[in-house]
Amino acid sequence: MILSPEIKLQLERRVRQTRDMHERLRLCVILASSEGISPELIAQTHRISVSSVYLYLSDYEKENKTQHEPRGGTETKLNKEQTKELSLYPGVFN
Repeated sequence: MILSPEIKLQLERRVRQTRDMHERLRLCVILASSEGISPELIAQTHRISVSSVYLYLSDYEKENKTQHEPRGGTETKLNKEQTKELSLYPGVFN
């Protein structure tokens, strides 16, 4: 993967600024690949699978994706009235 010096500088800056460890990992994989490091070595260095490296690189090439998809969680089982009632007790249930 070849990155222009400007793009590489932007990605390097984002690596230092982001607090999201998943985004930092993706950025490091992209930058390492742009420096000619093999996917196998990138995977071993970051303790991730080689398929994850290829996925991160593919996502970046297709849509410039560097952020990780947020985890969805579960749908609430409370109705609006129950939720409102719980909100009357801050700090007790959250």
